[in-house]
Amino acid sequence: MALRSVALHLSLAAALLASVMFACTKTETTYVDEDDDDDDTTVDSGSGKPPADSGLGILGFKPEVMYSGFDGEHTYMVPFAVYDADDDLTVTASPAASVSFEKVELRNPVTENGTDLGRYYMVTVKAPGEVTFTAKSKNRTATGVLNVATYTPAAWAAGKARYENGIAGDAKNPPCTDCHQNGQDIDHSPAALATVTDEKIGFTISTGLSTNNRPIDVDETRYPDGHKWKTKDAEEQAAVVTYLRGLEPRGFRK
Repeated sequence: MALRSVALHLSLAAALLASVMFACTKTETTYVDEDDDDDDTTVDSGSGKPPADSGLGILGFKPEVMYSGFDGEHTYMVPFAVYDADDDLTVTASPAASVSFEKVELRNPVTENGTDLGRYYMVTVKAPGEVTFTAKSKNRTATGVLNVATYTPAAWAAGKARYENGIAGDAKNPPCTDCHQNGQDIDHSPAALATVTDEKIGFTISTGLSTNNRPIDVDETRYPDGHKWKTKDAEEQAAVVTYLRGLEPRGFRK
């Protein structure tokens, strides 16, 4: 099931393959005005840019809004990067107990567009709900938000079953593993789905349209109806989404 997200901000090379990752919204970014003569610290978030002579870029999360899940049994992970940070970078999460995260690297940071200089982290989800990440570097602050849905182990198992098994007697609805196995074909792991809501993933499953409403390319000789993918009901479709959220994000190493 090939899913392509809205906009490419992280050149994740092999991690993203031909998919388009990480749709971006406005980063909540603030800068300390060090030229203020007052004793109180002044925060300027108006332009979203540091002083022209500071030599600093805009500190920011990519993606700034993320989606994942939690079922209490399986592992759900999601990657993010912080850009334009210096060596003093600190990243914290609130509530801290809801996630753990560690530094990782891209397996292939160099692409035809240049070298990806983001500082990457891999998050492991510990609880459902909303988690806010805060990055600080050189008197700049940026935030990113992770939205964690509540899943069930039964949904994960049902999604896995449909992912690995086609519909009996229906050649137009094979298992996902016909194309997506052993890291092959377009990435639909959390590396590519981090910015996509569960509802939008379900839409892509049922319509064969990518997240920017374009038909997903498939071998039309094998799949004349395109990438439309049948599930028996909305519950099974949601189960497939659950399973996709639980895949290991592709393209990273510790």
